[in-house]
Amino acid sequence: MPKRWQDWVVMVAGLALFASPWILRLPTQSGAFWSFIVLGVFIFALALLQKFYKPLKGTEWLSMLLGFITLSTPWLLAFGMAERWTAWFLGAVVVLFAIWEVLRPREQKMHPA
Repeated sequence: MPKRWQDWVVMVAGLALFASPWILRLPTQSGAFWSFIVLGVFIFALALLQKFYKPLKGTEWLSMLLGFITLSTPWLLAFGMAERWTAWFLGAVVVLFAIWEVLRPREQKMHPA
């Protein structure tokens, strides 16, 4: 089993995104409420797969796509200020760690530290 702390960071980002509607006390009718829940679940589940089933190919790219979707939701769904910063920060974390994984040399992927 790979021991990469980066996967844990992305899992925490997914959990934070999932929990943020309650932390920010968003109304259930808002687009931010449901987009945070759905994206948070997908990001967490994908990070879990990356952590424990590393041989799956393309998961880094899918993780990057979910991060970019998270980054773009404030413009698509007209978020308030707190929701915008939450989406931008957590989306950026997911995207940056996915890029890190994609750019990592193949040898390091085969034998993680």
